[in-house]
Amino acid sequence: MASPSKWRDFLFSLSASLLLVTLVQARISFKKCGADFVKNQTSIDRYAWHGRIYGEELSGRPDRSHVISKEGCLALCGGGSDWYEWQTIAATITTWILPLAGLLAQAPFESNAAKRTFLALVRWVGSPIASLSSTLWNVRTSGKLALMVEMSIPYGSFPDEHSAYSEIRDSFYILNIMNQYTLDQRMDKVAGERLLRVVLFSNDLKLPGRMKSLAQLRREVAASLREGRRRGIVPVYVSLLWFISSLAISIVNAFANIGKNTTAHDLALGLLLSWIPVLILTSIVDRNPVTADDTKRRLNDLVEAVREALLDEHNQQTIIYLGGGWTKDYGWLQDIQAATFAPYFREFAGQGRVRMQTGVANPILSALELSYVGQHGRDWLCNEFEARRYLAYGPVDHKALSNFDFRQCWQILSSILIVHGSIAGPFIISYLTPTVGLGCRSGGYLIFLIMTGFLLILELAFWWTTAGMGRARQLARWLFPVLETMSALWLMFIVWAQTIGLFKSCMCVASSWDGKGKYIDFTTETVYTAHVVKYYWMAGTLIPTALMLAGFAFIIAEWCEQSHLNTENYSNALKGLKTTRRWKRHTAWFRHIPDKLTEMVTWAVRRKGRRSLVWTKDPVPIMISQVQFKGLV
Repeated sequence: MASPSKWRDFLFSLSASLLLVTLVQARISFKKCGADFVKNQTSIDRYAWHGRIYGEELSGRPDRSHVISKEGCLALCGGGSDWYEWQTIAATITTWILPLAGLLAQAPFESNAAKRTFLALVRWVGSPIASLSSTLWNVRTSGKLALMVEMSIPYGSFPDEHSAYSEIRDSFYILNIMNQYTLDQRMDKVAGERLLRVVLFSNDLKLPGRMKSLAQLRREVAASLREGRRRGIVPVYVSLLWFISSLAISIVNAFANIGKNTTAHDLALGLLLSWIPVLILTSIVDRNPVTADDTKRRLNDLVEAVREALLDEHNQQTIIYLGGGWTKDYGWLQDIQAATFAPYFREFAGQGRVRMQTGVANPILSALELSYVGQHGRDWLCNEFEARRYLAYGPVDHKALSNFDFRQCWQILSSILIVHGSIAGPFIISYLTPTVGLGCRSGGYLIFLIMTGFLLILELAFWWTTAGMGRARQLARWLFPVLETMSALWLMFIVWAQTIGLFKSCMCVASSWDGKGKYIDFTTETVYTAHVVKYYWMAGTLIPTALMLAGFAFIIAEWCEQSHLNTENYSNALKGLKTTRRWKRHTAWFRHIPDKLTEMVTWAVRRKGRRSLVWTKDPVPIMISQVQFKGLV
């Protein structure tokens, strides 16, 4: 079986060959060919199109003497392309290629990791729905972490840096960073979750041979992780502004020149790529560390220190005593003695780099919500001893770290909407711009839409059917990079072909893929200028633009709401906390809409025993009898 590197070499060789073939292709001129056709009555009699002209009822009835069949175009004009002039090519490069390159340069690449950088770029570009849904899920998870931290104290409270709130803030931030790494698949999942919860929330565990307490150790690790968090948010916004400005200029120019094919397809190219800024922008929330390997080492050292402490008999008795109210199964204390627990975290997986990766945070958060936090709501940390007892030693999900949360479907659906909506817009413009029909441009967009959808379905199928099947997962590790590389190369081909005018040929302009078209109208541009094609252009422009702006609004709001958790300076973090509360108080009515939808879906599938934490300004009445442990052990 060929290795992934050999497949990639083959694909790059193939793309280079296609480039060479295209460059030596003969160049034609539609302007000259059209002029020769209308002056030659013999050519008109022989090659004029006498079939149906699609869109004729919308654009007016064109002069049939200017409409040639596809076969006639090939015979008179040739099989080459009417390449754009250098001015047009340069305009496309400066309008789209350079802003896009600047935007991709701000992607969250890893330092000194060329292979992983290449694979990450191929995954982001080749399988954008899967990548975006995974990243949005991480954003949602980090948002839940920030929400739990904010609601751990009263609405008007702003504790000092040495308070219980500050410690909880550090614990949840560490969990947020842990969520970006894969786990050793050989370990027992329940034992792994119990160990992590002790690492993050216990203040009772003694660390033999160490001068510092576990709380002090967590504070130092959290400080180093915040210090190592990648900065550079301003360049991302500058690159984003450049892209948006280019899109705005292109939209204005397109509607000022209604009907021109060149203008329409230039606009369609920008709209096709409008999902990329959303994907890049999510990386400012799901932010990667400057050095992923050093961060992994710090996390593994922290877990190992606690694991070694749990080998002490006195500490084991403390754990049994504090957790005695929920479970009698303490076999996990023996399980963590296995060598498979070192190292605990394996590979950096942030921003959708690793397939079928849900992270460690959501299962832990779900158990915390169900057993304690969701029932207490605002100021759930008021009784710190009781809260830590539930957080560190309370019941865990019986599926533990392998659990899949069906709420992730919201992120998958949102990603489908953003990516496929971005492709649907240019498809509408290209399909309904004469010659009406499915051609090289609209067909190319449709192929990319199918490829991205297929990769998502295939990845979800592997996820569901290969759980616990190591060899099948290994197959996916080389199969998906090959498929994603093919998808990315296809998108690159569409961009490149549109830039140089490769699609301006008889075969492409005829738009005959779906049986329509099969003709070229040399006067189409002037005919369409005064008719309703602008309404199709408006629909094709509005769909991806609205989705892109909605994605921007969501990501920027999440970044602001989570800043109090991630900010290194504690005073600035409290200022961010104050701003976040004010924002949430004024927008609570809007956020209740998805909460109500989630409750309706939960009721429809009869998933009982689940309580999600919902933001409120005031504490809610607590009825301990309502606490349910169904599904927990």
